[in-house]
Amino acid sequence: MKRFVLLCIALFLTGTITGSCKKAAPPEAEPVKIGVILPLSGPAATYGIDAKSGIEFAIEQINEEGGIKSLGGARMKHVMVDDKTQAATGVSEFERLVTVEKVVACLGPMISAGMKAAFPYADRYKVPIFSGIGILVSKESYEYGRNMQVMPSDIGDFIIGGGASLMEEFNIPIEKVAHIAYDISAGPLQKRIIPKSATKYGLGDKLVLNELVSAKSDDLKPVALKVKASGAQMVLTGLPHKLIILWCKACYAVNYFPLISVGWSGTTDVAVWRGLGDKMAEETIGRPGWIGLAYWHKDLPYKPLQDFIKSYKEWVKKKELPE
Repeated sequence: MKRFVLLCIALFLTGTITGSCKKAAPPEAEPVKIGVILPLSGPAATYGIDAKSGIEFAIEQINEEGGIKSLGGARMKHVMVDDKTQAATGVSEFERLVTVEKVVACLGPMISAGMKAAFPYADRYKVPIFSGIGILVSKESYEYGRNMQVMPSDIGDFIIGGGASLMEEFNIPIEKVAHIAYDISAGPLQKRIIPKSATKYGLGDKLVLNELVSAKSDDLKPVALKVKASGAQMVLTGLPHKLIILWCKACYAVNYFPLISVGWSGTTDVAVWRGLGDKMAEETIGRPGWIGLAYWHKDLPYKPLQDFIKSYKEWVKKKELPE
């Protein structure tokens, strides 16, 4: 009986029970076309290539689930371009996407310099840009440019606060804290604001090291030895994936494994795990106190992320893409 009732309801809604219910199908909503500007080549290509798959996955999911509900089920279309990790290329591609492709919004550029260059053009054309990864430090206020990352003023609280919450969660007594970042991009900003955040979280007198490393470094063992000698039990790192790989290799080489290690930038990049290899990754970022890629580790399940990974892997397999 229940199935019969449901069938009748379905037939009624589709207008097949009586001719009076038959109505012309509503016009299909016009697709929403967006631009995607990513660094698919150049120094930041690792971020762009990972983001490319993630964006394509998200758009397909939205379309399969009925499109954009608030726009009558409109499906999403996208035009993806490579800015080659160059700010000028990002700007020229944005202008082309707006004037030729007629997109209504853009995701990216991702890198800091690209955002800084492109945001004024977003205001000029009145086409929104939503960016991530990079950190925009600017005195200008943009109406159509939006950075989806943590605000620069919050970076210190994000890093120190994460470490402090881990201390509390695992009841780990920390007496000495070290912070290292690289000498370009957001690194100098981090160095300036970390002491203030450390004080805010009651760790001001425990910050024994706060310095920058060269972005051109090819060996961070001297830095690892210096941090180890400082006796830091908590290490906060603001390094991109290339330097995070070097940092983890250095820690592994000098047998230095802090109780807590909180990564800000590159530690959340899957390329780090691949770059280290399973064994070294297990001994560094795979350790319980190393936050970042540790949340991808099989022994530290974080359900929302694990659920996403499962869905994403199924999608990757279906598309026959490299995992």
